[in-house]
This record gives sequence, C-alpha cells and structure tokens, in this order.
Amino acid sequence: MKEEVVVKVHSTHQGEQEEVIKTMVEGRYSFVENRHSVRYQEVDPEHNISTDVTLHFLDNQVEMIRKGMGNTRMFFKKNQKTCSMYQTPYGELEMGMHTTEIQVKETEEQIQLLLCYALEMNQSHVANCKVEITIEER
Repeated sequence: MKEEVVVKVHSTHQGEQEEVIKTMVEGRYSFVENRHSVRYQEVDPEHNISTDVTLHFLDNQVEMIRKGMGNTRMFFKKNQKTCSMYQTPYGELEMGMHTTEIQVKETEEQIQLLLCYALEMNQSHVANCKVEITIEER
C-alpha cells in the first residue's frame, strides 16, 4: 500500500444514548517491523480543535495514541482488559477497555480494522464501542 491514504472511521458508542461518529480524512500509512501504522488528524467541528491520531496494529492488538484537546495512549488486546489515563484540560480520568474483538482484513489497496470493546471511565461502564476503520490508497 502507498504511503498517502484516505482513512475512513465509523465509530458507534452505545451507552445511555447511541453516538455515531463518521469521518474521512487524509493520512499517512507505513508497514514497519510487521505492524501497520497510520497517522491522521481528526477535527472537532464544534470546537475547531484538531487531534493527532496514530494507530499501530497487528492481527490481535491495537495501540491508539491521541494528542490534542485530550491526550491518551490506549492499548487493545483481544479478550483482555487494559487501562489507560485520559488527560483532559480539566484533569485525568482512568479508562478501562475490555476488548472483545479485533479483526484486520487486508488487500493490496485497502486495510479494514474492526475494534469492539467495553469502555469504562473511573471503573464505571460507560459504553460498548465498535470502531470500523478503512484505510485506502489515495
């Protein structure tokens, strides 16, 4: 796959209410040391603030690094619970992610990543999350 890519994210969070987020942005892709990496920027249209997102992933684990209004480094491993700190301008929150599914489907022109997990904040269940990311050559 070429370095310049289009990243499509479709994220569903089912908590008290269902929240769906869809975005399509340009990004940069690489494959180094048997792992996929993609970098892109998300823009919050409500606050006009951008967040740098870096994903590193294999078949059974995903690392997501977010830098911007809220900083975090999340690790996802299938059938495991992992913890992370979410840094906000108002203080830190403890996050827990119990990953139930990770799927990576790859062709020469496209990679599809599916990530399903239960999200906890300060040890309380917040939402069940499903994130579908498609990376395509630009």
